[in-house]
Order: sequence, then C-alpha cells, then structure tokens
Amino acid sequence: MTELYIGVDGGGTHTSAVSVRPDGRILARAAGSGLNFCNDGLDTCVSRFGEILARLLPAGPAGRIVVCAGLAALDGPAPPDILSAFQAALPPGCRLILESDLTVALAGLTLGRPGLMTVCGTGSMVMVRNAAGQEQAAGGWGWKIGDPGSGYMLAREGLFRALWRLETEKRETPLLAAAFSSCSVPDSRSLLTALYPPGSGVDTLAAFGAEVVRLAEEGDPDALDILTRQMQEISALAASLLKSVPEAKDRVGLYGGVFQHSALARSLFSEALSARVPEVRPCLPEYPPVLGAVILAMLREGLSSESLPAFTDEP
Repeated sequence: MTELYIGVDGGGTHTSAVSVRPDGRILARAAGSGLNFCNDGLDTCVSRFGEILARLLPAGPAGRIVVCAGLAALDGPAPPDILSAFQAALPPGCRLILESDLTVALAGLTLGRPGLMTVCGTGSMVMVRNAAGQEQAAGGWGWKIGDPGSGYMLAREGLFRALWRLETEKRETPLLAAAFSSCSVPDSRSLLTALYPPGSGVDTLAAFGAEVVRLAEEGDPDALDILTRQMQEISALAASLLKSVPEAKDRVGLYGGVFQHSALARSLFSEALSARVPEVRPCLPEYPPVLGAVILAMLREGLSSESLPAFTDEP
C-alpha cells in the first residue's frame, strides 16, 4: 500500500510541494524556483526538483511513495526521456507521475469529475475533462506565440501601449511611469538595456503584468482596455472547450497569479465567458494545484472521487 503521497506544482516561476499521508493528513510543505525546463534547462530543473523533494522524503526507510508533479513545460503526460530525467532525482522505489501543471490544477477543481480549468500565471492555458475522463487543452503556446491573459502578454501589451502613446502622441501615461519604475530606468530608450540583458528570462517581463492589472483596477483606461481584451481572448478559448464538453459547465475554475490576485480579472473573464456560454459561474478551485497533484495521484492509484480523504494539516 502507498504510505506517502507527494504533490508538486511546478510553475514557470515558483514551485510548491506537499507530503500527505493516505488519510489526508498533510505532513510537510516545501517551495522552490520554477520547473519550466523549456525556459531554464532540463538539468537545472531536475536539480531543483531533487532539492525540493529532499525536504519532503522520509530520512529513513519508508514504504511505497508516489510523487505526482505538474510542470508548466508540459501540456500532457511527460515523454519517456523527460520522465526518466526527473525519476533519476528520486530514491529507488518511488513512483513518479509527471503531467501538465494544468492537469493537476484541474484535479484540484473536479476531483476526477467533468470540469474546466483556466490558468493565467506567467503563461496561460485552458483544459477540460469530460465524463469519460478524457482531457483536452487549448492555448499554452508560450511567450513566443502568445498566451492570452498571461502575465507575460499583459506586460508585453502594457509596454507596447505605453511606448506607442509616447512616440505617436508624445504623451506620458501611467503605464509608462510604471514601466520606468519597475525597470529602474529614467527614459524609454533605457528599457532596451533593462529588458534584454543576457540571461534575462520571460519571468522578468511577466512581473510587469501585475502592474498592468494594478493600474486597470485603479481605472487607467489603457490598462483596463488591455486587461479586458486579454480576458476576452482567454475566455474564447474556454468557451470553445465548454461547447464541445457541455457536461463540464458545472465546474469551471480559475487559477494562477492573475486570477488569484485580481478580483477584476476574475470578473472580466467571467462576464466574457458568460456572454458566450450562459449560466457558467467560474470560481477558484476547492484545492490548490499542489493538492490537486496529490488527488491526481490517488485517483491514478485506484481511489474513486467519493473515497478521497479530507485534507488537514497534521496537529
């Protein structure tokens, strides 16, 4: 029998992990840097994975351990070479389930039932699960193509709008001032040096997305227009999946930094989705993705949705 479950939510920027007994008691938590090996390299992410797991694995002999990780770099089950690379970071005898971070987020919402999850963090993606347990994804194309609603796209559109206003209208806007402040630069041409240093990743730019959301919440018309358009685009992806899987309409979840930190983003998304698919009521999931990973592991081990335990912190 399985004696310990370890769930991992490996996002593009941050990773959270948790160890849980089969009865649902949470033993420990750990955190670390992101596990998106497409951006940071496979060796780096495997090393990070091993360091995080080392804080949760028992020090002495243990029974069967199942580790389930959702990674931002995946949009489905990991291919054999990736699975093997991450498996090498674990002690012998551990079973490893390696899936998309959206798959584990969906499990935290649906507990194995039909439903749809939209995630807007550094990147964005939508996934639906039907009554037969089949999953289908949309979006998740990454920063080179574009992820609507993501922190990266909000930042990119915000910077472009600010510079466009400056160069075509000779007007300095709140978005431009926020860009100067965030990048610690005195003028527009200095943004090039700040945003394109060697080794600079997508995360550096995506962080400015939070400033775009903040200004939208304060009523800045440019920022509000950008956030509204991005929420409309990501809602169109969600609507297309819901129309093909109507039984998922009862469980529609939102996750990721953009949604978690902004009631306005959630409201704009919900309004745009309801206009396309009436009577849908998006909400934050019952369990975060890190526990969704544990739930997914338990389901893969043969537990039914009805037999899943209640999760509680150990006294």
